[in-house]
Amino acid sequence: PRHPDVKVLFTSKVMLGAEDPGVAQIEEGIRISERALADMAALSQQRGVKLVVGFIPTRERAYCQALTKTGAAMPASHRRLCEVEPATVARLARAAQAAGATVVDTTQAMEAAIERGVKVYPQGIDSHALSAGYRVMAEAIAAVVEPLL
Repeated sequence: PRHPDVKVLFTSKVMLGAEDPGVAQIEEGIRISERALADMAALSQQRGVKLVVGFIPTRERAYCQALTKTGAAMPASHRRLCEVEPATVARLARAAQAAGATVVDTTQAMEAAIERGVKVYPQGIDSHALSAGYRVMAEAIAAVVEPLL
């Protein structure tokens, strides 16, 4: 759409299947994650180190804003993922912060890179970021971690 040379394959239905808190097993996994974050923060505090929790968006989530802005048609599973993932990240971020951890959500940095036309994900089914995407996320995390050092 905005950058025709950037082509991405979405697997929204698969990603939603792993993230939808409306599914009992996923909700339980989120609760386990909340407890694990509290345990990690407590252990970090006992050892005198600062816990930093980084959130990395799915490829589908990273493109929600760009797809919405361009008016691109999204299947129901992608639209639902665009609602569910930010809510889950916010919930886990609150749990981490309540336990004393510092939180970094790299979604906005990835959205900004996508808006600029940076190829942050490969064209195929592999949903892992390209080196440019990892650089964007690393820079977002470094901006928060550096002052803590």
